[in-house]
Order: sequence, then C-alpha cells, then structure tokens
Amino acid sequence: MIYLYLAQDRIESHTDKDFAENVLKLGKPLATITEQEWSENDGLARMIDGVLVLGKTDAEIADYIYAVVETTQKEKIELLSRSSL
Repeated sequence: MIYLYLAQDRIESHTDKDFAENVLKLGKPLATITEQEWSENDGLARMIDGVLVLGKTDAEIADYIYAVVETTQKEKIELLSRSSL
C-alpha cells in the first residue's frame, strides 16, 4: 500500500505508515492507494484546488499530446525540406 500525506505544500508518499506517522509526524494519511494505482499514475499526486489529484490532469495530457504532434509535424517538414535539396 502507498500512503499519501499532505505535508505543507506537497503530497508525500510512503509505504511505511508507522514511520510516516510516528517518526516523521505526518499525521493520518490523506489517502491510501495500491502500488498498482500509484504506478498507473506515474507516481504523481498533488492537491489542486483542495482536491487530491492522481496522475496528470486532462489539460496536462492534452498539452503533452499537442506538443508531441507539433514536434512530429516540425520533424516531417524538416525531413521534407532536406529531401527536396
């Protein structure tokens, strides 16, 4: 299990609940998720507008896809420019 704690300005993840609560004094976990869920969300957890968000937001995914498509288009144009020389 992965335990998620709110620590000042970030989310901290720990696999040892006793250590996080008693040694690090993080209090009770904000959420508990499986290692598979953690892995599927690229180990990313944040608080956005007071809500725990796992993984990338839809906007971040869209931005990433746009960047990949834009880069691919530029590479194609560059390759076409080279081949016409």
